[in-house]
Amino acid sequence: NKLTVSMRLGYRAAVCVSEEEKNEEGDTEGDGGTNLDYREREGKYPGDARVSLLYAGSEESKRDDEDDNMNSKQSKSRPPVALVHNLSKEYVLHSLKTSPLVQRYKLDNNNKNATTKNVRLISLAHNPETQIAAYLISNATTQTTPEKNKGKDAALLSREAREYMKKSLTSAFVGYEQAVRKGFIDGYGVCSNGLSLPEGHDMAMSWRDVLECAVDAFVEVKGGDIRPQEKQENHDQQYQRSSLKVIRLPGN
Repeated sequence: NKLTVSMRLGYRAAVCVSEEEKNEEGDTEGDGGTNLDYREREGKYPGDARVSLLYAGSEESKRDDEDDNMNSKQSKSRPPVALVHNLSKEYVLHSLKTSPLVQRYKLDNNNKNATTKNVRLISLAHNPETQIAAYLISNATTQTTPEKNKGKDAALLSREAREYMKKSLTSAFVGYEQAVRKGFIDGYGVCSNGLSLPEGHDMAMSWRDVLECAVDAFVEVKGGDIRPQEKQENHDQQYQRSSLKVIRLPGN
């Protein structure tokens, strides 16, 4: 018997670093970088969408001991931290490559003494509908709204938001298909509250959206070549399939 283990990807805490601060601290991955959280800064990956602010930041001050020849005031600021949602293939692959769970999975399943793989590892794209909300918020009619978005009716904006979500989800699925081929995971899926919402709700998702994105991702990774391949065991032909395995939604 095999045990299926699932993990979710989508949300992360990210340091809010200005362009000026980013240039000062550098953006190289390695021991030489001075940015303590450069991998998780907001905007590191395409499609980062801020959900909320977890920490507003602070400015700390400390004084030298009075015994010193001079009293100096040293200030150390702590940057804000945001809750960010992302479904890009770049973020998916980065998260899986650096995941301790994936590393342990690969270690166990690459054991030459093991006769069978005892664990299936499935990664789930968490709440893709968050990308709908992010698009609607960023394109809401305000004084700073771009001219191209002013005057759009709600129905049109909602359709555009849904297409934006599907584009993001397809990108995540492309990353997952690549991860399956690299041996990081056995398959992927979706964990979504939006799948249980009524069809007219702005953040509602359909299982058809999930399947459509999975097909598009599979074709993109395979380059359109989905012809039957021979099975090694009995040489019967079988069409290649997407690695989509799970659609998870609330039960209440």
